[in-house]
Amino acid sequence: MDSRFSTVAGRLDHRIELDVAITRWTVRHARADLMVRLRGAGLASMPALTLEEFWRDPHFTARKTGQVVDIPVYGLETLIKAPWKFSRYAPEINRCGPMIGEHNGLVFGELLGLSAREIGELVASGVIG
Repeated sequence: MDSRFSTVAGRLDHRIELDVAITRWTVRHARADLMVRLRGAGLASMPALTLEEFWRDPHFTARKTGQVVDIPVYGLETLIKAPWKFSRYAPEINRCGPMIGEHNGLVFGELLGLSAREIGELVASGVIG
């Protein structure tokens, strides 16, 4: 083992060299083989997946990470929710993201103190939606 990488401080001080060394090693192996090898060494590992691969992955399918959400103007869409579950809590998506300008009154009015006229001027001039 290279002594430059034997401590956290050493790895931080030589992080560029460490990244190059890891890249040189990983490019020689198939992604699935790397995962098996790293897991065999006791390291938690998971390959970076494309969205298509994620939706087909048996683990994420079993964890029921997809949730159908009705998105205004767009329609029904399956979104990815957090995969972790606890005995008394499982994450859910309670709403879709805001529409453009949906929270202008809250953010610009209540939080930033702008008047309705000032917010209207910002919308009219195209500064905000």
